[in-house]
Amino acid sequence: RQRISRACDRCRRKKVKCDGRRPICTHCEAIDASCTYMDTTKKRGPSKGYIDAIECRLHKLE
Repeated sequence: RQRISRACDRCRRKKVKCDGRRPICTHCEAIDASCTYMDTTKKRGPSKGYIDAIECRLHKLE
């Protein structure tokens, strides 16, 4: 079975299966809705500020 790289924004928000068809997926076409794909992906992991704070605390303990 082939996986799509990313579901459209509406399918992700509604948590429904998206076929990833462009420019409009089958689900959005069926309900006559706009179909958008945000290209930016969220960066995973802790923020830079959090890491800096932890490193600062570590240096104080050493």
